[in-house]
Amino acid sequence: MQVRVDLSDELLMLDEFLCSEAVSDESMLLSEVDGFFAGLNFYATPVEPDEWLPWVWNGETPHFEDEAQAEAVTRALLALHDDVFRRLERGEWGPIFDTDLDESAVWEVWIDGFWRAAELRPGLWMEHLPRDDEDVNTALFSLSRLHELATSTPDEIEPLDVDDELEEMAASLIPYSVLLLHHVGQQTDLLAVGRRKAAVSRRVGRNEPCPCGSGKKYKKCCGA
Repeated sequence: MQVRVDLSDELLMLDEFLCSEAVSDESMLLSEVDGFFAGLNFYATPVEPDEWLPWVWNGETPHFEDEAQAEAVTRALLALHDDVFRRLERGEWGPIFDTDLDESAVWEVWIDGFWRAAELRPGLWMEHLPRDDEDVNTALFSLSRLHELATSTPDEIEPLDVDDELEEMAASLIPYSVLLLHHVGQQTDLLAVGRRKAAVSRRVGRNEPCPCGSGKKYKKCCGA
């Protein structure tokens, strides 16, 4: 649960491009993209590149020097997306934060990208997470409140007693909360699969053909 600092040459190239005049001022920065990709992980069905890529550019196509640069930038984005998902799956994920002059983590840009993912498919984000789980609700509150603090002026939100503590702990609280939500989501998905298999097993005899169409007996296939 550490902040990523081991950026590859490919990510450094992507970072430089996202900061260049080739993209609009409203396009995402690297830290924001990293947060956005972490957020995409919380949809029950995959979000394909042709759906999320316009969000990175805020709907405005960048001015690439040539086709080779366009391919390199796109390849770097796809690689970062896949890497975020793999690291979350392994429980080894950490966010890419910008750093301030004093080397402190600038988490505000990342958290904005994370919550941008919720806008991509309104109402479907994190729908599979149990809302009666205290840890889930605490993690969601922490991430939501940090987003409010990052994107609102002091006169736009009512201050809470926990705000100072949340901001002080943000750099470690963000990866902890995201990994917790991912883990609970995995367990929920596995439980749902188990229930579906149990429902099928009550309807299909163990020696009957498996309903998945494999041609094997149920007990040798999905019922194993």
